[in-house]
Amino acid sequence: MLQRSEELKKRGQIEQTLKILNSLVTYNTSTEKIYLARAEVYRQKNQLSLALADLTRVIEAGTTNVQAYTLRSEVYRTLNQPKKALADLSEALALEPENVQILGKRGTLYRSLNKFAYALKDYNQAIELEAESAWLYGNRAETYRALNEHRKALNDYTRTLKLNPAATWVYERRSYSNLWLGYINAAQADFRRSWELQPRNITAGWMAEWTGMYKKDFVFSAEVGKRLENIAGTEPEHPVAYLCRAVALLGRGDFSGSYKLCDIACKLAPDEPGSYFWKALAATGLKEDKEAFELLQTALDLNLRPVFLPPPAWAGQINPAFYDKLAQHLFHKPVVRLLESRTARPVELEPRADLQPQPLELTDLSLQEPGTSTPTGPEKARPKLALVKMPDREPEAEQAAQTLQPGETAPETSEASGPTPAPAAESAPEPEPLQKVKTTPEAAALSPARPSPTRRMAQAVPRAEAATKPAQPAPQEAEKEGSAVLFNFFKVFIGLVSILLVCLFFYFLFVVLPSFI
Repeated sequence: MLQRSEELKKRGQIEQTLKILNSLVTYNTSTEKIYLARAEVYRQKNQLSLALADLTRVIEAGTTNVQAYTLRSEVYRTLNQPKKALADLSEALALEPENVQILGKRGTLYRSLNKFAYALKDYNQAIELEAESAWLYGNRAETYRALNEHRKALNDYTRTLKLNPAATWVYERRSYSNLWLGYINAAQADFRRSWELQPRNITAGWMAEWTGMYKKDFVFSAEVGKRLENIAGTEPEHPVAYLCRAVALLGRGDFSGSYKLCDIACKLAPDEPGSYFWKALAATGLKEDKEAFELLQTALDLNLRPVFLPPPAWAGQINPAFYDKLAQHLFHKPVVRLLESRTARPVELEPRADLQPQPLELTDLSLQEPGTSTPTGPEKARPKLALVKMPDREPEAEQAAQTLQPGETAPETSEASGPTPAPAAESAPEPEPLQKVKTTPEAAALSPARPSPTRRMAQAVPRAEAATKPAQPAPQEAEKEGSAVLFNFFKVFIGLVSILLVCLFFYFLFVVLPSFI
């Protein structure tokens, strides 16, 4: 009968399965397998209190069955009682210390409680026992990303894709770690891949366009505006859709229309820093510099990624003078500090073959899929950021797109060719850049070339730093000051000697001399 119930459950006939199990409990109340099977059926039917009662009955009977503890931990987690779920998983591990599934589940539970050190310990132990498990690397990557250890997260994300190409959620998650490390090309490639695999993921499509705007050869063309409109059309009322339409208007010079759409995006998603960033750029076009700076400050407070802080070159042409002021203000204002980037050594990583199209056969992971959870912990703490000096030449994307083999150290690397680039969009006639000023050869010879706003922001920092240093006295002035100090010392010394001589004279005149007389 028990075997018959298992067959019915596999076919999805839950009600008939439950009837058989109830009859078995009536005639044989001492079999823990029956209670475990019925508890699983109750859990599938979302009758959690009944499932909890059966599992507790089995555990209180003194069972050593690991399944009873793991099932009850799942019920507790569904009931939002993570501490009880954690206790049950620990009891199960006491019975089977090398159970990889339970180690991974407990690591995921620790991560949901923001106990990242304990989560990493469980994941590391599980990976030592089963080094080819994609879901373990995926969960550990999520933990590293929550800790802002993006280089380690990058390696684990890539390892996850290598072991399980069907884990399409990894592309979008890995792209954010690429952004934090400053790897624009790799980030855009991942966003594009995620957009291709999940066309309804409007965020991935938008981020692919946004990151592409930071390439040196980018020009805001009519084709870019059309792509942004198409992305917005997938879900017109989504906050990102308003943002896409706003940026399309901004590229065409419609600052007022762009500002209004960005304002709607900010109201729909008040915790999204990108909405405030682009609203600030629209405000600069309207010459509202004070409001633009306040909006950028809000974006920084909401954890805007440092690589996005300088505007794209085409957007910087809207109001170049504003960005010079911004760079100096960010440098001087103590409340806005530089994000302390970790100076980790470059990592020698494997070639990134996973950017090529892979056969997609979706498989259900045994543990909670990391892509379905929202990262918590330090990454959501919204640290204060400030101006990050962008290099003249961005690092190659290959460093961000590959991974270490187990047991290898991280050797120094040199720049190499980047990953396979994503297919380029169809070329279209590109309009002239915004506010392009035509100059005659005579005027060009008299006036030096004006650097881009991004370069001026980077150059403003050393200029402001030099301005804040105290002025050093000239060598001749320092020599004069030293001579004056020495002269004053001798004056004081001579004065003291004179006073002493006067005292001795009166002592001799009124004390010593009368004694002889």
